[in-house]
Amino acid sequence: MMPDKRKQLADELAAVIKTLQSIATELAADGEPAPAPKAAPQPEEPQLTEADVRKVMAAKSRDGFTKEVKAILANYGAAMISELDPQHYAAAIADTEAIK
Repeated sequence: MMPDKRKQLADELAAVIKTLQSIATELAADGEPAPAPKAAPQPEEPQLTEADVRKVMAAKSRDGFTKEVKAILANYGAAMISELDPQHYAAAIADTEAIK
């Protein structure tokens, strides 16, 4: 790097530091810290219903995978879709959709 370029960068960096120090001084004088940026809200996952599970499982059953669908239900402690615990809806749908 050329000496002139180094000098220019050093001068610019010194100006940035001076500006930051000035901002910090102003903030300290106000006695209030700058507000923290708010985190972006997390999009909520849509609530799955028994009807959603039934739709996916019925389609797979019609495609000839009835045995596999019943095995998925049994895996979650249910003999029928209506007995499936709602906390398992997403996993049961994912398992069903994975059937090939």
